[in-house]
Amino acid sequence: MEKRFLFIYDIHLPKTMRNLSKLINTQNAIRIQKSVFEIAGTDSEVQLFYQKVLLLVKENEDKVALIPICEEDAQKTEIYGIITRKVNVLPKYYLL
Repeated sequence: MEKRFLFIYDIHLPKTMRNLSKLINTQNAIRIQKSVFEIAGTDSEVQLFYQKVLLLVKENEDKVALIPICEEDAQKTEIYGIITRKVNVLPKYYLL
């Protein structure tokens, strides 16, 4: 079953940021802010993504968080402004 998560990061080095950006682009992700994404996938898909993230970041320099969003709260989400997403990914819900 597909679930939704917020992925938030604060990365120190530009090289690490570029590598993380490439990894995020492989996911079913919607950019909410510059360093905040909503990621959808099964538990195993998202955990595999997060394990790859942890291999990229440096614990003493960077910060990352993966926060689950329950379906009930996801349905209540309201976002105003420009939302960017990968072109080949169609949303399963609409943001108003």
